[in-house]
Amino acid sequence: MDLFGILIGIVKLALVVGGIVLVVRATRSKGAAGVNLKRVKCCGCGTEAPAFRKPKDKEEFMWGGWTCEKCGQRMDKWGNPRTDQP
Repeated sequence: MDLFGILIGIVKLALVVGGIVLVVRATRSKGAAGVNLKRVKCCGCGTEAPAFRKPKDKEEFMWGGWTCEKCGQRMDKWGNPRTDQP
C-alpha cells in the first residue's frame, strides 16, 4: 500500500472525528451547532413546536429554531427567545 494513501486516510478520519467532537460539545453547551432532538415549547404562549417546521428566515434555516404561529415569538432550537426580535 502506498504511504500517501494511508496519510490521506488518516487526515480524513481525523476531520470526521473532529467534527463529531465539535457537534457533541455544542450539543452539551446548547450551542448553535448542537443538535436538539426534544420538542420545545414557545416561551411566550406555551405552544409546542411542530415536529416538522418551515424556516421563516436564513437564521432558522442554518441554525434551527422556529417562529411561533400563535404569538410570533422567535426562538432558537433550544426554546430560548432570539435576541433579534422585531
